[in-house]
Amino acid sequence: MKKKIIGMLMACCMLFAAGCGSTSSSTGESSGGQGKTLNPEDYVSTEKFITIADVPPHPVNDLDDYVNLGFSGYILTEDYVKFTENGQISNGYKAALESLKNHGLDVYIRNQYNDPDYFVNSDTSSRTQFNAGGTTEPYVIPERNITTEFKEFPQVKGFYMSDEPDYNKLSQYGKIIDWYNTYYSDSYFHMNLLPSYANQQNFAGNGYSGYVKQFVSEIVEKVKGKKSICLDNYPFSLNQPNAVRSSYLSDILLIANTAKAYNDGVSEEDKAYMGICIQTFKSASLADITTSAQVSFQLLTGMAVGSKIYEYFLYGSGMGMYGIIANGEKRIYDFVKTANDKYLGFEKVLNSFDWQGLTTITAENASDSENAETFEAISDITLKDTGVLSLKKSSSRLDMVVGAFKNGDTDGYLAVNYSYPCAGKTNTAKLHFENCSTALVYTGTENGMKVERVKLIDGTLRLNLAAGEGAFVIPA
Repeated sequence: MKKKIIGMLMACCMLFAAGCGSTSSSTGESSGGQGKTLNPEDYVSTEKFITIADVPPHPVNDLDDYVNLGFSGYILTEDYVKFTENGQISNGYKAALESLKNHGLDVYIRNQYNDPDYFVNSDTSSRTQFNAGGTTEPYVIPERNITTEFKEFPQVKGFYMSDEPDYNKLSQYGKIIDWYNTYYSDSYFHMNLLPSYANQQNFAGNGYSGYVKQFVSEIVEKVKGKKSICLDNYPFSLNQPNAVRSSYLSDILLIANTAKAYNDGVSEEDKAYMGICIQTFKSASLADITTSAQVSFQLLTGMAVGSKIYEYFLYGSGMGMYGIIANGEKRIYDFVKTANDKYLGFEKVLNSFDWQGLTTITAENASDSENAETFEAISDITLKDTGVLSLKKSSSRLDMVVGAFKNGDTDGYLAVNYSYPCAGKTNTAKLHFENCSTALVYTGTENGMKVERVKLIDGTLRLNLAAGEGAFVIPA
């Protein structure tokens, strides 16, 4: 079903009435509170985030450290085991599937070459794969015809079909989409999009928004069942030292609004999951990860735009880069574990709400704002009024982003310190909720998420958020 994406994106930015004191459009007077006694048990979800890592460890021998990071899933590649032998799934691949099941991991089958012929193929001539950094590598897909074989493995939850296809390649995935729709439309179809700072030739003259619309048209609208709208945009660049990459927020918000616009017109079974890739590696163009706050900053900004997928790139060393674990050493392992332990548990409350949009609060003093231009540049795609959150009465010492959520007639807000996390600055914010007297406040600790019931003073909640920290608030 074709969607009018531009119109629906604009609808995402319109006002929506909600909250403790929703306001009449004709009188401007408060219509009263939510009238609720807030109980945390009313906002508990069993739905998990999809958390996976590219370039994963050996699927049989080296999984304990991987599992201890809190990942829910595993991308099964051919780096350690062949997919097929003599046209059938190999015994080594089956052993890997069983090992992953025994470790409690969901499995996502990787299309190793981003090739539409990966599962069904009769052409065994040599092909060329383009790798990161512009290198090329020849490959051959053996003759095979894989259809319903994965039905025997309930741990297989989906398929990772391509990483960063360019504009022109998006129309070439019809064969693999038909294969997926025929056999596995009850699972999950995953692809990653390029960021806006990629080589502009990748967008074939259509700009970044045109590229995203083409992805929706050629992939999202044609795939039956669950799928992703996920992108790579890594926020810590050597080209913009001591700052968050200026395109980071605009890219993830564009993708989030695109997913929402699509989802507003389809059934629950056909929805697209918003997703982001997490910068947990070092390369020639990216700043190193030196604090857990850099990881939690990415998790929380993803959550603030409604992400349900977190792909950590990358776990092991590869492609001339250094991952979470490099050459057997736990390079930034503890940073990732600390961030995951503190904030992945937010899935229990956030997944019981539906994301509505994002708003920004610029630092009170202009000299304290690091992102005023970024916030201004995305003003057309942010929420102008969040109903409960009165922007005129809310303030923040540093820059902050706030994701807005709904569960029935209950509102929730994820406030995130949007200052550069390596600077270690703590933000003090005051959020005013009209006609509200209490709030449930969810925060992250080393032992996981905790929730407190807080009494508001004249409807105002005071938050202290350290670097890379956030809090989810349900006011009443």
